[in-house]
Amino acid sequence: MPKVIRNPAGLSKITFTLRVYSNLVKDYIEDRSIFRSKGFAGEKALEVYPHLRENILNSLRGIFNIDELNLLVGIINLDKYPPRIVTSVKELVGIIEERKKFIKDISDKIDYNSLVSKIDALDNNQIIVFSEWLITFISFEGKKNFKEYSKRLTNPT
Repeated sequence: MPKVIRNPAGLSKITFTLRVYSNLVKDYIEDRSIFRSKGFAGEKALEVYPHLRENILNSLRGIFNIDELNLLVGIINLDKYPPRIVTSVKELVGIIEERKKFIKDISDKIDYNSLVSKIDALDNNQIIVFSEWLITFISFEGKKNFKEYSKRLTNPT
């Protein structure tokens, strides 16, 4: 029987606890027909997500301008609770339609039809990562400069 090498890169082990606010995620990581344990499921998610995130953010580069991104941050930040990940194109468009009237100072610069067309052209995976990117900026609570943060999506490769 071959010997299993558990840590070939010599990486240190990091332990932490996560809150999960989604029954879908909870059920998924606890499904023993998919993963042998919650820890193993979390480990795999943490190994895979950074790669998916980077690829998807690269695919979003150049689609939105800084004013559109700023408006979307403002719209998402109107959540009464901490903002949550948006999981579909339809959901994000609905949020924009519902909240655009509350962001007057930015919204006068934005062509909503163009913005909605750009969002409609995305797939749901792009929406999930894009909304996570927006929420991540919000989580910094003003400690990050938006112009600098948005370069990831506004600057061509």
